[in-house]
Amino acid sequence: MKPIKCLVLFFLLFLLMESSSCDSKQNDTPVPQNELPIVPPFSNSNTKQLNDIINPQDPTTFIGLRYKGQESKSILDVRFGRATNMNPYLFDAIFQNGLIIEIRVNPEFSDQIVAEEQAEKYARILGRVPLGALGYVNFINIHAGEYGLFAWNQEILIYKGSGENHIVNESIEEVMVHEAAHVAFDNLYRHESSWNSAQDSDPTFISRYAHDFPEREDLAESFPFYIAYRFRQERISNEVLEAIEKAIPNRILFFDGLGINMDPIDR
Repeated sequence: MKPIKCLVLFFLLFLLMESSSCDSKQNDTPVPQNELPIVPPFSNSNTKQLNDIINPQDPTTFIGLRYKGQESKSILDVRFGRATNMNPYLFDAIFQNGLIIEIRVNPEFSDQIVAEEQAEKYARILGRVPLGALGYVNFINIHAGEYGLFAWNQEILIYKGSGENHIVNESIEEVMVHEAAHVAFDNLYRHESSWNSAQDSDPTFISRYAHDFPEREDLAESFPFYIAYRFRQERISNEVLEAIEKAIPNRILFFDGLGINMDPIDR
């Protein structure tokens, strides 16, 4: 691969991994950990201590798929460092509450049947994400390869190999919650005074990842722990429960105050 192309791909991967949008990040400066009253208790939200808060046996709001054919689209693919024109297999994923999300499966998958299997698998998983977050997602793009899962504007990108790894590790639902939280909350609240006040009032961040990127990752990192604390206490240890409560009590109250539609989590 040519050096310039490598640099472009690296830069795009950095943007995708660290942000769900291209907003200004000038204030995204972490507080030195030695100045925090409490060290962040977790490395990130993709931790085995949260892996059971949502699992494949839990209800999903996913209802079904509607195949729409193939049509030329410009879709972001980090393997090329840019959006590329392709003719993806298009599906409407239909969820409860009238929600419809377009799933676009890269034509590198061999045929419509294989594409539909991928679309249905991830639509069912996404249906376990609270509707109040999932409802902000407009598109799901599924590619082959192992290049991660990312939120980008109102889209979630899924690379099949990475998705399979998270399924095997029983972390796929929690990762989807994190990515949907990027789409739903970042642009609305990252500069909002009540969120910033909660950040300032809490003794620490929930994770080192949130600490290192407080503007870009704190909302998305905190939301899975909020779900664990408020709705899945029976599925986490007392130590994890206490760590969440001590680290982010005001962030928990912030999420409480949003009135998020938590279906199907609160069934």
